[in-house]
Amino acid sequence: MYKTILDSIVSALEELDSYIIKYGEQSAGLNTRMVLLLLKECFEKEQPNERVLRAFKDVCTTIAVTNETASFAPSVFNIYDQLEEELPGFKKLDLLGMDFGQGDPV
Repeated sequence: MYKTILDSIVSALEELDSYIIKYGEQSAGLNTRMVLLLLKECFEKEQPNERVLRAFKDVCTTIAVTNETASFAPSVFNIYDQLEEELPGFKKLDLLGMDFGQGDPV
């Protein structure tokens, strides 16, 4: 059901892994990678998790502000666009904000 989104997540992870290798583990890419892996897991189970989706919105906001020109950014934004199209409630979700990293998962 979510094959296109899953394919996009896998592609974004590949691009992100290259970015992390190039710029090191301290890059902001590690949080993005963690969230993409959680997102992938949710869609493999066909059970989108609201908290993971909210964390993904956080990651996208951070990328838009700090890493918009990073090589992986367009593929992450592509996932965002697909989620807006395929999940009716995605647009209305709030960011995790200060809760990022404080809950399970994320």
